This record gives sequence, structure tokens and C-alpha cells, in this order.
Amino acid sequence: AVVALAEELGLGVDCHDWRLPRWERGLRRRLAWAVWSQDKWTALLESRPSHLIFGRNWMVKMLSEEDFPTNSPVIKECQETNTKLQENPLSSVTLFDMFPTNEDFLHGTLMFQQLISLSVILGEIMDTFYTEGAMQVTSKIEQVLKLAKPLQLKLREWYHSLPSKLSMNRFVARKFNANATLTLAYFAAEITLHRKIITTLRQD
Repeated sequence: AVVALAEELGLGVDCHDWRLPRWERGLRRRLAWAVWSQDKWTALLESRPSHLIFGRNWMVKMLSEEDFPTNSPVIKECQETNTKLQENPLSSVTLFDMFPTNEDFLHGTLMFQQLISLSVILGEIMDTFYTEGAMQVTSKIEQVLKLAKPLQLKLREWYHSLPSKLSMNRFVARKFNANATLTLAYFAAEITLHRKIITTLRQD
């Protein structure tokens, strides 16, 4: 239903030359790639086909910094609330600082971009090995290994090019580390690729 609604709104069509404000073009791209990512991971989890094909019925360009706002009004309100609490001498220090900052906002936009690029690779894995047609023609291990190699290289390059601030080992006092979700998504993509290799092997 979400994919159908996105197609009805034309989110899969690139809007770079549309007569829209810059903020709206950025919003459309962010929404488009959020739908793409959700569709690919849901297809993996539920073992069903994905109908979004990059370059065919999904023509949206990859996200760039200009597609994101420079700040968040929600975070601004949180900062004002936090300032008032700090000025209150009766307020107590909590174990975790739940008030997001502008740095958290920038961190979140970077994480979103990395998740989208990983979802694109996942889409390639699914199209190569897990569609009905692909499963019929990729039955020999030699062929599977040949097709898997470039995908494995893409996954490895994605992982090793992650900025240090998105590492699961990054620690900031009194802050939650959301980077673990990105690392777990990477492992899920790796397992999806290797599952095809293992299931193609014969018992001997």
C-alpha cells in the first residue's frame, strides 16, 4: 500500500527540473528513498518480491546534502526546553541525555544516506538471486560465485568506507548509540548473500 501510494504521488520520478521549492524537492527525494528502503527490507523479511527497480520504475537520484534541511525546528524546541531545565536548580541529572542536538541531526542525516546506499546493494542481491526467475537460472555454484563476487565487493567497500562517527564502537557519554542498527543491517545483507551460496552447495 505504501509503495502504491508513493507511485501515485510520483515519488519514483526524479523531480530535479520540476517547478517546486528546493525544500519540497528534497522532501520528495527523502520520502522516495525511505519507501525504497522499507520495501527492500520488508521484501527480505517476508520473502516476497519487490516491485521497485532502480533505473526502470524508480528514477530518483541518490541523496545529497542539499536534499536535507540545515536544521530541525523540533530539535530547536528541544534545546530551548533543555535550557530551561538546566536553569532550574531543582532539576536532576538523568542517566541519559534525551535532548537531541544539531550534531545529532547531522549524524542522523548521514546515517540515513548510508542506509539508503546499503539498501540499494541489498536490492541488487535480491534481484540477482531471490526473484522467481533468478532462482531458476542460478542453480550452479560456479555461476552463483561469479555473480556474488561483485556484490561482495560492493558490501565490503560500503562497510570500510563508513565514517568513523557511524561506527558501532563510537561512544559518547550519556548518549544512546544508534549506529548498531546500521551495523546489524550490514550483517543482514551479508547473510542474505552468503545464504544463496550455502544453499547452492550440494551435500557432497
